[in-house]
Amino acid sequence: RQGGKRQSNLEPFRPILFSWAGRNELRSLTAAESNGHNVVLTRQYLLSGLYVNELMLRLCHREDPHPELFRVYEHTLSALALLSQQTLFMQQPTGNHAHSSSKAASIEEQKLLRLFEKRLLNAIGYGLYLDRDVETGLPINENNTYCYMLEQGPILSRQVAESGTSVMITGRSLQALAQEDLNDMLVLREIKQLMRAALDMHLGGRSLDSRHLRQSFEQIKLQRNHKT
Repeated sequence: RQGGKRQSNLEPFRPILFSWAGRNELRSLTAAESNGHNVVLTRQYLLSGLYVNELMLRLCHREDPHPELFRVYEHTLSALALLSQQTLFMQQPTGNHAHSSSKAASIEEQKLLRLFEKRLLNAIGYGLYLDRDVETGLPINENNTYCYMLEQGPILSRQVAESGTSVMITGRSLQALAQEDLNDMLVLREIKQLMRAALDMHLGGRSLDSRHLRQSFEQIKLQRNHKT
């Protein structure tokens, strides 16, 4: 009976208070109590939730507390859940209104993920340098294009050759990420490339299962669209 109650608490995206015993890697779970309501995510937002969870597990050290990051994590999941509910509601209309609403929801989802990635890297000590050209010390100019060296920061593109450890990005996008003002789809695309490269470097070449799931999901969507 107690095991059944414990199992009912172990739902995806439900905050849990755990207790365990043991000194080695293999420990015994002694208690698992719910610490709030579970977050309900549907469709692509479920994949985004799994992605956020996987980043936390892969990049945070075991038993290393990050209370501020956990609050960011909770906010991200709650915002994804709200988008999930709004998307279900918006599926009723047809025509241009439905298309524009879906596009707006996609932008909001991308904003949430990019800001979570940025704040995660900050929390674990690998924050991105976004304010100045690391070679000249000059403030980032929105009209320039920079080569972002992943282990250093942005350098004016004409001063350095692009390499496998760098990403080309506009000053406009760097400023937007620094100010967390991500309301432009073109900016979001550039920032996504930068964040993916930065995360991949710290993942040490390990692939993310949630990315593979999303790719499979997108392929299924394309196949269904072709059939219709």
